[in-house]
Order: sequence, then structure tokens, then C-alpha cells
Amino acid sequence: MNLDQGNQVIDLFGLARRRGKLIAVIAGFVILATFWVSMALPNLYTSSAMVLVEPQSVDEDLVDSGVRESDLNERLGLMTAEILSRPRLSAIISDMNLYEDEKDDMERIEIVQLMRPYVTVVPVLSELEEGQSQRNQELRFSTFKITFRHEDKKVAAIVAQRIANDFIDANIASRTEITGKSLDFMRDEIDSLTAELARVEKEIAEVKASNAGMLPQEFDNNQRMLQFALSDLRDAQRILASAESDYSYWKNQALTAGELATPGDKASPGHRLRAPEIERGSWLARGVTGACPDLVRA
Repeated sequence: MNLDQGNQVIDLFGLARRRGKLIAVIAGFVILATFWVSMALPNLYTSSAMVLVEPQSVDEDLVDSGVRESDLNERLGLMTAEILSRPRLSAIISDMNLYEDEKDDMERIEIVQLMRPYVTVVPVLSELEEGQSQRNQELRFSTFKITFRHEDKKVAAIVAQRIANDFIDANIASRTEITGKSLDFMRDEIDSLTAELARVEKEIAEVKASNAGMLPQEFDNNQRMLQFALSDLRDAQRILASAESDYSYWKNQALTAGELATPGDKASPGHRLRAPEIERGSWLARGVTGACPDLVRA
């Protein structure tokens, strides 16, 4: 094996001695061609802008704030497609007077296609997110890098910032739209719950009205009222017993007085009752009207 290696090294040196001039010419030609091509190509300046999309700070169980980490991957693709759409890039080209030399020979859609490869939007991953990527876990990034390349470094910086501003405006508009929809949904839910609450309160009021005095919360009050009613009942029973006793006593007294009275006794109750009736009849027979004091007295 050592002999083979020695022969290989010797062969290389021999090839270098025999083909040295040809190798030098080819190497020089490649270097010159590379230099000429690099000098012929225009200088391209790269400008970048970083965009941070803040995650939601409101509990997602209460309201959807419009930014969820789980859907940033999907939203990145959608927003990138929207920002790099023909109308937006066409507006930037018109505002910044880009590709003036190509306007005479190319259509606007061709100029937009020419600009699009020079614009890139990529996520910026932290070390933790890179570790998640290696473990095939779902990435939840929130920082994006927008890059634009152009021959003029000032134009590259201005356009990159313009695209970043468009990205931010699109994100704000998206969040505002989603948050507005969430607020509308919450208002509808509040109105629905308010109507349901009013209906339940009405049913409760009807149940209370139809079961007055029989509700569980009225048990203590009913018990106190029952005690007062029983006390009043006992007092009424005592009063009734006393009245019944008085009635029996005076009834016996009236029977006894009737039995003891004589027809000519002017002090008897019967005579005293008939005397005013006789006097009244006498006054009426005389033609006295009802306004006469004597008739009224009788």
C-alpha cells in the first residue's frame, strides 16, 4: 500500500511538470473570467427589516385577540402572498420609480415578476425554536425578517422599510378585523344571554306569584305567622267562650223576665216595646210627617 501511495504522489508531480503550463493557463483564464463577470454584474445591496408580531395578551377563553401563536405559520404564508401581490409591488414600483430602464420594454406584470425574487420574507428562529425544529415539534415563531436587494443601497433600505410597514399595516388590519368579529360575537352572546336571563326571571316571578306562601325561602316567615295565628286563635276561642257564656246568661234572664211579667206591668219589656209603637201609630194617624220631632223620638 505504501508503494502505491508513493507511486500516486510521484505521478502527480510528474503530471504537474508535464501539464504545468496548461494548468496555469486554464487557472488564469478562470480567474480572469470570474473577475470580468463580477465587474460586469451590477452591485446589489441587501437591506433587511425585522418585524415582531406580539402574541395575544388576552385570555383566549374570553376573546380571540386576533394573534395566536399556533397559526403564525399559516398567517405568515397568507400575509407574505398578500404583501408580494401584484397591486402592492406595483404601487411600490410606482412610488419609488423602480426599474425605470425596463419600463419601456416590459409590461407592468413582467416588472413585478422581475422584482418579486428580490423580496424575501423569512421567520427568525431562536435557539429554543431551532431545537424544536430538530425535534420535529411545531414551531411558534413571532419574528420575521423582510429583505430586499437593489443596486442602490438607499433604495434598498427605503423599499425594505416600506414592505415592512405594509406587513405591519396588514397585520394590524387583520387583528382589527378578527377582534371586531370577536366583539360582534360577544355582543350577540350578551344580547342572547340577556334575553334568556329576562325569560328565566319572568318564569321565576310567575312561579313565585302562583305559589305565594309556599316557597322554601318563606318557610321561616310562614312558621312565625303560624305561631301568631295560633296565638290569635286561642285568644279568639277564649273570647268566644266568654261571649257564649254571656249569651246563655242573658237568654236565661230574658226567659225568666218574660215568665214573671204581668199584662198590666208597665215595667215589663213587652209593655215598654209596645208603648213607642202605639205612640208612633198615634202620630201617624194624626197626619204627622216623618220630619216631626215627636214622631222621630217615638
